Amino acid sequence: SMMAIRIETELERERLYLERPADQRTMLERQRAELDSTHAVLTAMNAAFEQAGGDRPTDQVIEGQLRLLKGLLGYDSAAILLPAESGLEGRYVARRASTSKALKVATNGWFQSAIAGPGVRFEKLADCDLALKLQASCLAVAPLPLGTGQAGLLVLGCRELPAVQDAHHQVHLAALVDQVALLLAAHRLNQELVRTHRALRDTQSQLIQSEKLSVV
Repeated sequence: SMMAIRIETELERERLYLERPADQRTMLERQRAELDSTHAVLTAMNAAFEQAGGDRPTDQVIEGQLRLLKGLLGYDSAAILLPAESGLEGRYVARRASTSKALKVATNGWFQSAIAGPGVRFEKLADCDLALKLQASCLAVAPLPLGTGQAGLLVLGCRELPAVQDAHHQVHLAALVDQVALLLAAHRLNQELVRTHRALRDTQSQLIQSEKLSVV
């Protein structure tokens, strides 16, 4: 009947009216979470760049960076590995740990393919040795371009894969990877400059000493 149709129409209108604020609240909560995540990432990136410069040992630089990465974007463990003579060397901090430990791995198999990868990849590797060390069941892995054709590796661990399809998560994660790569590349360049400066200073001192001896 017409009365029933009118009642049904009014009920539908009331339902839509009540759902609209709920939808708005959900959208506002999502936007607030995205802003909080962006703020946390930017704060960590700024803190990391404050560590740049100086003559700090590489282990200290990695340790500081790992402290900043742990807990970001839902990742509760992390590892940074750099190229070395016998493979990859670096440090990792496990989910239930507050400080990092040294780590050495051979550059073959899984690690070799991870370094050669084009970008971040997500994997469930609960039985992998690195995942066991991180106390993680899911890993986000990204190569770290360091210049001169070399690359390191950034590994972030978690118990459940985050919203990897979420555009904001991808942007934030890519920004962190770029920041870590830039920090480590700058650190390695600074180390090379310091070594070169010391070598030149030593050579200059030897030349001065030779001139003094030749005068005598």
